This record gives sequence, structure tokens and C-alpha cells, in this order.
Amino acid sequence: MNQRNNQHSPLPDGSNRSGRGWWIALILGAVLLAAAAGWWIARDMVSATAVDDGLAPAGVGAKAEPAANDQDVAAGAIRDLGDAQQLALAMEAVFGAGRPSIRASEDVVFDYSDGRLVWTEFGPVLVMAGAHPDASPVVTGTLGIFYLRETQDTRFELVRSWPDEVLGGIMSNPPEWSIRNDVARNPVITSQAGGVWQGYACDTGELTELAPDGPRQLLLYPAYYDNSGALDETGEREFYRATIRNVVPGQAFDVQYAGSVNVTHRYARKGGSYRRTIDTASGDAELPQC
Repeated sequence: MNQRNNQHSPLPDGSNRSGRGWWIALILGAVLLAAAAGWWIARDMVSATAVDDGLAPAGVGAKAEPAANDQDVAAGAIRDLGDAQQLALAMEAVFGAGRPSIRASEDVVFDYSDGRLVWTEFGPVLVMAGAHPDASPVVTGTLGIFYLRETQDTRFELVRSWPDEVLGGIMSNPPEWSIRNDVARNPVITSQAGGVWQGYACDTGELTELAPDGPRQLLLYPAYYDNSGALDETGEREFYRATIRNVVPGQAFDVQYAGSVNVTHRYARKGGSYRRTIDTASGDAELPQC
């Protein structure tokens, strides 16, 4: 708080100090001077408090600005950080400071790694690859999905979690996955997982939309096949690999199969999922599957 020293000039020589009018003027001047000093002191106290709190009123020490909500404050701060720092904050919100693991059911515990923070219109989402510590042919890996919220102190907090939402492969292998933004309005996880059974290699593709109310499975489809490991000397190899092409954003796309079988399947959005359409462009060849 600033200290203000008010110095009064002496009265001119020859003033009538005993006159009644002089005394009235002197008293009135003292009252006005005290009021002015009080106003200056009060103004300085308000200004100092406002600046300290970051809430200076308009016209006193700062220009009035619209108040930002907590989400805006946190979003600006966190999104300015590097990817590694953002991921560390997200993992801390989900797993705390300890081992990144979650008990998905009474007998299944997943350990998580290889995460990515996905920013959506409704908030940040952490996607983590999960594997069971005791891998076996009957145990599959997964992707865990965790919806987060930003807090005013530049942190995340967990809102909802789906620890084993996306299908993984056998031997507790997490799926291969990526994010694409043309299949639905919200970001979509495209994943592929499977395994080898008695020489037959098969993968299933999955599309999972990160919708505001939770992850939504859009489609499961055959993604890869190869029977090489099961052939004898007279057998014929059959194989294919699927690729998504010709996307009409949010409405339709093709799944093209290339290999010993070459065929295209057309899918269209029907409500909350994609369904195969039967038309001349789709072809009617059957795909071998495990």
C-alpha cells in the first residue's frame, strides 16, 4: 500500500487567527482534507488486494475482462505442454503415482503402456494398450479408454473408464491401433488384433468411436487371413489383407480386400453403427475366415 504524505503550507502572515470566520474555514478544510486522505488510502488498499487476487475491478489497476471458466483456464495451460507431459498428467489421473495397472474383473488385471492422449470436442481421452501379465493362448490383450476432465490447477481427473473396451489378440497382445477422423464426427480408434490357430492366421478389425457418452463400437470386420501355416504339399494358399478406402465422412466407406481374394465390401452408417450394403460394387465372393 502506498503511503501518501500531505504537507500543509503555513498560513500567510497577518491572518486574523482569532476571527470566527477563520476558525470555521480551518475546521471545514481539515474535514475535507481527512476525507480526501481516507479516500486515497482506501483506493490503494482496494488496488493492492485486487492485483494480488487477480480480480482488479474495471477502472482500478486493470481492465475488466470476461471471466474464463475452469475448463478454459486448464485447457490453455495443459495443451501448451509437450505431448510427453500431457501423457504423464493423464496417466497420473488414471493410475496415480504407482504401477499403471487396473483390475478389470475378479481374475483379470491389465498392465498398461504405449498410451496416447486424444483431444476431442468434449474433452481429453486417454487410450492405453493393456496386456495381462500372465500371457496365454486364452488371454487377450486390450485397449483401455479413460475419459478425463481438466481442473483449474493444470491437472486431469478421471471421469469414466473402460479398462478393456477394445478387442486385443491372443497371448495377451494389445491390438495395433491408430486414430482417424473421417469415419465419424468424433475421433475413431481403428484397431486390428487376432492370432494364429493351428497354422491359420486371422485378424479382426474394429472401429470404435470416442463419443461424448462413451466409446461406441461401429464395426467388426475380417481384416487379415493367411492359411500358409496349415498347408500341406497339395494345399493352396489363401490370403487377404483389408484396407479402408473411399470414405464419405460420417456416412460410408469401402473395405477393400487384396490377395488371393479380391473383393470390396461397402459399409454405410445406420444409426449407431456401420452395416454392410449389398450392391453391385460390393461383390459377393466369400472371404475365408478362421
